[in-house]
Amino acid sequence: MAASSGTKAMGSLFDLMLDFVNTSRTHDSNYDIAQTLIEHYNELPQMSLRRMADLRFVSQASFSRFCRFFLGFDSFGEFKEAVDGASYRLADDYTRDFRAELAGDPTAALGTYRSELAKVLNSALDREATDLVPNVLNALEQAPRVVFFSRHFLWHIGSYFQGKMLQLGTLCGTLPVLRASGRGGAHTTGG
Repeated sequence: MAASSGTKAMGSLFDLMLDFVNTSRTHDSNYDIAQTLIEHYNELPQMSLRRMADLRFVSQASFSRFCRFFLGFDSFGEFKEAVDGASYRLADDYTRDFRAELAGDPTAALGTYRSELAKVLNSALDREATDLVPNVLNALEQAPRVVFFSRHFLWHIGSYFQGKMLQLGTLCGTLPVLRASGRGGAHTTGG
C-alpha cells in the first residue's frame, strides 16, 4: 500500500482502519465508511467498489476519496490490491503444533490450552482476581457491544484486543471522551 509520497504505509490495512475509527473526532460519512469496512472486513476481497459504497449509501466517488485521502492509497485499485493481499486470521496467533492438535482432537487440544492458560493466569494474578476471570469472559461473550478505552500503552493492548474480538465476530469500539479524561479500562454496554 503506497501513500501519495510513494512511501509504504506501516501496519496492516485492518489496523489502519481501526486507528481511523478509534481516533476520528467527527462521526461523518468517512467514519461511517471506515466502520462499515471493519464490520465487513472478511467480505471485502469479494466486493466491488459499488458494493462497498452501497453498504453505507455513499457514492463510489466518496468511497474512492476515502481510500485516497484517509487511508493513503493512490486509487481504489490500490486499496483493493491491499484488501486482496490482506490476511487477518485468528490461527496466525497459534503454533503449528497446536493447530495440528486442534485438527486431530479439538477437545483435548482446547483442554490442554485451557489448562496452560489457567497456569499462566494463576501465576500472574492473585486468587481473588483469578476468580473474577470467568465472570469477565462471560460478560465479554454475552455483551452485544464491547467498548474499550485506554491511554498510551493500554491503547496498543486495546487495539490488539479489538482486533481479536472482531475476529470472533464482536465489534469493539473506543470511548474517546474517557480516553481523554485519563480513565482506563474495559466497559461492556447493552446497545
